[in-house]
Amino acid sequence: EAGAHIKLSRAGLNRYFCFGGYGSDTRDRGELTRLAIERAGRIHGHPLDSSGVLVVGDTPRDIEAAHAAGAVAVGVATGKYSLDDLRSAGADYVLPTLESPLPGVLEPTG
Repeated sequence: EAGAHIKLSRAGLNRYFCFGGYGSDTRDRGELTRLAIERAGRIHGHPLDSSGVLVVGDTPRDIEAAHAAGAVAVGVATGKYSLDDLRSAGADYVLPTLESPLPGVLEPTG
């Protein structure tokens, strides 16, 4: 868990994540993704429908984990894997950067 927060902190994202699924929970990425969704549900006070959860990742293993948890896989080509690699891995959406809007989703107006 500490390692994940260090990585998020380097990217300026740590403040957005007070929970997650961590390698210290299990080695199975699908299971740790399910745990993260379960924890999010506890924070919200009700279980979440995983089919409405977006899991963002930059590797084919992230795409696989999202699908194993029944979530929507968003592949972002910010690492060593290309848009085509992530698309081939089965991502539901593929984006070149984290700043790219999801297709079919309106961008914020303000």
